Amino acid sequence: MRLFFNALRCFNIIWLLNNINGQTTSILNPIDSSSGTSMSKNVSFVKPEVKQSSSVHKPIISSCESWNTSGIIIANSSTNNSTSPFSAFVDMNNTLYVIDKISNTMRAWLKTGNELKLTLKNNDTLSTAFFVTNHGNIFINNDNHSHVKRWTSASNYPMIIMYINRGCNSLFVDVGNSLYCSINDGHLVVRMHLDGNYSQILPAAGTGCIGLTAMMLNHQSGIYVNTNFDLYVADTRNDRIQRFGYGDLSGTTVAGKSSASSVALNNPTSVMLDADDRLYIVDHGNQRIIRIGHDGIRCLIGCSTKQCASSDQLCHPLTAMFDAHGNIFVINQQQNGIQKYSLLINSCEETTVDLKAEPPTTTTKPFSTHSCAQPNVVLFPGQSSYNSPLQFRRSQDFYVGASFKVKCDTLFTIQIKWNIFNCTMNCSVPANIDPSIDKTTSELMIPARTLTYGLYELILTVTMTGKHYSVTKQSVFVKINPTGTTANLVPYGTSVITSGEERNLVLDPGTHSIDLDENSFNASDWTYSYQCRVYDTKNLKPLTTIDNSIGHPCFFNRKDKHPGWQDSSTDGSLSSITILSGSLKADHTFQFVVYITNLRNATLRALGYLLVKVEITRPSMIAVACVISSMCSPNQEYQYINPSTQVALFSEYVGQSHTLSSISWTIHQGQNDSSTNIVRWSRFNHLSSSQKLFYGMNTSNFTAINTLFLQNPEIIYWRFEVTYTFSNEASMSALNFIINQPPQNGSCSITPPNGTITTVFTVNCSDWHDDDEIKDYSVYVKSLTGNSSEQIMLAFKPASHIELQLPVGTGPHSFLNLTVQIRDRLNCAREVQLKPVAVTADSAAIDTFMNIVQNLDNINTSSPIIEALTSGDQSLVGSVVTSLAQEFNKKSKQDLENAIADGTDATSISISPLGSQRSSNSSSVTKNNTTVIDYAERLNTLAGVRDYLMKCTASLAILNVNSVKLLAASLAQVTQTTNELTRTSSLLGAQKCHQLAVELHKRARTTPYEDARSAVVQISHCINNIVTAVNAPLQQRGVFLNDSSTHENIGSDEYEDDLELNDLILNSIKDGDEESVKTSIRTLYYQRKTANQVAELARTTLSLLTSSLKIHVNVEQQLQVNSPSLLMSLETITVDSLAGKLIQLTDNAPIYMPKNIQINLPKDTSVSLRATIQPLAPIGTSTSHANSNMSTAMSLTLFQSNNVEVPFTTSSDQPIEFFIPRDQNLLIPPLIAQNITSNFTFHYIDLNKYVTNSNLTVSLHFEVQPMDLNLSYLFIYRFEQSYPTSVNRRWSTLCPLNVTNENIHTYFLDNRQTAGQQSLIFRFEELNRTDFQQCEQYRTKQNTFTSNALKNLTSDYKLRIYSSGCYYLDKHNNWQSDGLWVGPLTDHYRTQCYSTHLTTFTSHFRMLSFGNYWKEGAFYNRRNLTLFNETKTTLDQTWANCSS
Repeated sequence: MRLFFNALRCFNIIWLLNNINGQTTSILNPIDSSSGTSMSKNVSFVKPEVKQSSSVHKPIISSCESWNTSGIIIANSSTNNSTSPFSAFVDMNNTLYVIDKISNTMRAWLKTGNELKLTLKNNDTLSTAFFVTNHGNIFINNDNHSHVKRWTSASNYPMIIMYINRGCNSLFVDVGNSLYCSINDGHLVVRMHLDGNYSQILPAAGTGCIGLTAMMLNHQSGIYVNTNFDLYVADTRNDRIQRFGYGDLSGTTVAGKSSASSVALNNPTSVMLDADDRLYIVDHGNQRIIRIGHDGIRCLIGCSTKQCASSDQLCHPLTAMFDAHGNIFVINQQQNGIQKYSLLINSCEETTVDLKAEPPTTTTKPFSTHSCAQPNVVLFPGQSSYNSPLQFRRSQDFYVGASFKVKCDTLFTIQIKWNIFNCTMNCSVPANIDPSIDKTTSELMIPARTLTYGLYELILTVTMTGKHYSVTKQSVFVKINPTGTTANLVPYGTSVITSGEERNLVLDPGTHSIDLDENSFNASDWTYSYQCRVYDTKNLKPLTTIDNSIGHPCFFNRKDKHPGWQDSSTDGSLSSITILSGSLKADHTFQFVVYITNLRNATLRALGYLLVKVEITRPSMIAVACVISSMCSPNQEYQYINPSTQVALFSEYVGQSHTLSSISWTIHQGQNDSSTNIVRWSRFNHLSSSQKLFYGMNTSNFTAINTLFLQNPEIIYWRFEVTYTFSNEASMSALNFIINQPPQNGSCSITPPNGTITTVFTVNCSDWHDDDEIKDYSVYVKSLTGNSSEQIMLAFKPASHIELQLPVGTGPHSFLNLTVQIRDRLNCAREVQLKPVAVTADSAAIDTFMNIVQNLDNINTSSPIIEALTSGDQSLVGSVVTSLAQEFNKKSKQDLENAIADGTDATSISISPLGSQRSSNSSSVTKNNTTVIDYAERLNTLAGVRDYLMKCTASLAILNVNSVKLLAASLAQVTQTTNELTRTSSLLGAQKCHQLAVELHKRARTTPYEDARSAVVQISHCINNIVTAVNAPLQQRGVFLNDSSTHENIGSDEYEDDLELNDLILNSIKDGDEESVKTSIRTLYYQRKTANQVAELARTTLSLLTSSLKIHVNVEQQLQVNSPSLLMSLETITVDSLAGKLIQLTDNAPIYMPKNIQINLPKDTSVSLRATIQPLAPIGTSTSHANSNMSTAMSLTLFQSNNVEVPFTTSSDQPIEFFIPRDQNLLIPPLIAQNITSNFTFHYIDLNKYVTNSNLTVSLHFEVQPMDLNLSYLFIYRFEQSYPTSVNRRWSTLCPLNVTNENIHTYFLDNRQTAGQQSLIFRFEELNRTDFQQCEQYRTKQNTFTSNALKNLTSDYKLRIYSSGCYYLDKHNNWQSDGLWVGPLTDHYRTQCYSTHLTTFTSHFRMLSFGNYWKEGAFYNRRNLTLFNETKTTLDQTWANCSS
């Protein structure tokens, strides 16, 4: 190329130093004199690969943003630092580097405010250019000695890497790791690749001669190289900006003379780009900084004021650079100093000048005085770079995240966006990933097998908007590595099998092996070789390769000349081989090994082992595997097992089916023989243990609980062996396990040792080691609900440094006991107890937080709580929410107790938690309206705060099972105080709880039992809290809270089909203000609508949780959840064991299954039985009240293994019997005194007042307390309607021998007797003293009375009547009572129910009022008067019959 000839003629630049062997080489190779073309074979213009991220800031800048017109002096010759800067640089850590040419030093101001000094050698003077890479390498030019040195972070001594015979006035290192040098008086830009032992200096721009052509430069200054390797040059004396594509020596003018832009430049000296590739130019001669881009031309700084007029104005600027926040640093030649021009946040149209307008005009708007710093973004799990990326296996889910530290006293919003780029070429190609992956949360979750092998750059963009605006970018590099393959010779990698001597044995690794990095194993990608040996533990011989030679040691049973095996693969690859019948000798054990090697990558290898016991019979193979796949991690001949979790195995028959007689499991322990390195097995004696260690010993599924391993830590090797016995043979298989050792040798600490709930504590764990790598660290605290055996997760991180806030401690010193769990990648964990931490409340900070939340539109102060909640750090947010919610729960409990103490009925404003003690309050309360109103106001205040906490929690991403546990624990605390949950919070929380259940269910087959149970407990706590919350106001057990949806207008179409609601509106308007009535009805409508939505979410959530747990529960094994919002029992049983079974969730709520059941399944079929109790019955779809507001809800369900519900029915003569408890706060009013001197005749009950739905029947319960305890009574009654023919008596006696402990007579009419009736009239008569001894005979034997048996009442008595009912929830979410009836053991605190089917049940309870009638005027209408007369006649006749 003619360029090289010109370069030699105009500018003789010659030298490069080889930094390995010290030899020097000419920059330009010899020229072919005839053609003027370089003869170098090393010159290449192919774009290099991207080796590192950019070392210069490219902030995201809004099209209408601007900068402060007054600069802040950072350093000049008059400052204390005596700095006379000529060059500066801002690195990716926002550290400002400055060359001080007076003191001959480099100064660095860290973003923390600290200052560092780097002293240059005395002869390294007049350094006019330098560059700092993101690896910390510093490149410095030396004008006097015409070379460039490199200072590395690992060395205190610089190394010369480039010799030239002129100085560089600008340096730049691109993302391909090439160094560019702008040689001002040489009119040339050169580049040199920095990788390798030898690099050649090549021209990048200019010919070495002055000129104005596209190939020439004239005393150029600043240079800039973008990520596409385009070179931008400030061609100073040509008054233009040139762009040179990589390898293109002919430039394009992008600004200035001969460019498409209309702006004129005057000696431009510096150029840089923002994130949108807009050009920022230091227009030195015009003393301004301008921007040119797709959105036009704008003057940014030095546009409308007289320059050099003061120290805060531009004065002959030379160089400009961005920091991470978009602030611009400028070096001014005339003032010998550095100025900082701050980016004005939310400043559109402030100080904006149109360059085409004459004269320039300025518009200014007052700037907000609120303080709001740009977010400080910290990425985790750790630092990374192009050359040192984070390492992940393709088979594992992984996540990267960021936390934001924002100090702001005004309303703001954080927007997050992740972009993923493949670095195979230059980190500019977007990675092809599933669009369902959420890239808008602070923590980016990448599921297993999403990214292919290779290097990726994950770029996070954080945009802060509101009254202030800023954009921050951070990136993390990750490398996806191969995981490895599991080579299995038989299904599931079973360790030991039985085979018959006369049966072919198929070894098929091509089918049964597992490629953990792919969804399936591709057998054609691998080569296979096999070895075998006779497994004689007394004389173990080496393994011998299986080939086509005759006489293999394993096949000594063969008498012919056949090798004993054959290739059974379809393609000749040996992916499957068959050991022919007759080759293996009976009563011997053989060990087979397969070696597989990947054809594309020979470093990917795997081994598979199998022991085969050969029998004389022809048994088929039994395969054995782990139910939870992650619990079986292959380790050559063994599977790893974690001692902290239970082992659940399943077995299945492989081959043709035979009649199975029995299944049995045997447990063996192993000990390594050090002399032979063979594990010798002996049977484990489990009978010595007082605890049941094994379940399913005679079924295909087997479980060993973790107590087995914890009680026997000295046993390292375990074998679980299953034997299938058939009519003529038996087959045995087994899995061999080795105990996985948890992480070792580390320590954990927490700082500071004390603080408040707003203190950010730091847990540091160091020096932990594990051969399987450390997976994560998590922090737990003992249960906040009082269950000491339960641990609650507060935080987790893949890194060993965790920031979190803590709940208030307990005891006089407010100590909190924390545990750190360190887990390896196989989920084996080590627990470390931290020193107790003293944590107290911070009332002032909580009050500030509450004020901010209640006045989000008028924030004028900052809050450490808000800062933590907006950090984006899931662990920090989760711990803050849990800690705050605990404090609010305490406050709410105190408010509730105060309201009750002031006379409010506890049942009208609260629901008793399950397991709580019965209230000792007085049986009567005095309603205080002022107290209720004040209490409602406090509820609404805290409800707004819970809304905020709920939104913070619900917005967090679900990353893994730890994330499920953390978020569920936080939500359980937020929802604990159910009367402070609005409809908005309830629905949002229910949706999040359901989402957590879905994610847990997805991971059910890879989640250890302990993690699954912990997550289920917290999710069920959360979802049932919400069910209670939305139903409480509808059940008249709570307050209707203020909610934004209260003010929504219901469309007419929503009312059209709701006849009950229309009737309610019409009837209510008659008695009240129309607008207030409509508002109340609107609230009721939305509350009921939300309740139905939550009910469906709760139903599916509980189903998902059951399914996630069910796989861990074996036959005879029971799992119980005991939380304040849910009691649940889940067990696996056989159908025949269901008959006569007792299920006892609590002492007062037993369930008795009948002895005869009707299930269309074989008796030995395993089914799952789930029983639950919730603290409040749901309202159901209908507005007609079931009066179940004082009842709990009970559910009983049977599932098959495929999660399908099992239909269950029984006969009415052998029903299911169960007791449904009522709320513990239920207050029973006293009996009502009846004065006989009033001379009344009858008592009357209007049943229409209490039974509003004909589908819901009730029973009646009468309680009579005589003043004279020796009296006996005749109780006689009549219904208005004709009496059921099945009932032949309408009277009974009340005898002294049958009174309760409170001396009360009781009588009971069940719901089958009252069905269809509208009213009841009854009265009492005394029995003569001469006959009361026969009272019991009258009652039980229906003896007739003598003529003088009855007499008028002589003593007053007290009377109390209540109704009860048993209801079930149908498929339409309506309560029904058909097929259910109430039992006689029903009392005030529970209902005895009988049912012929399984479903969700509740009970009715209501105290009834009754009338006393002694004259006709007491009847309010003619119908009742007629009824009275008919009844009196009937009752008189009845008494006559009694004495006849």
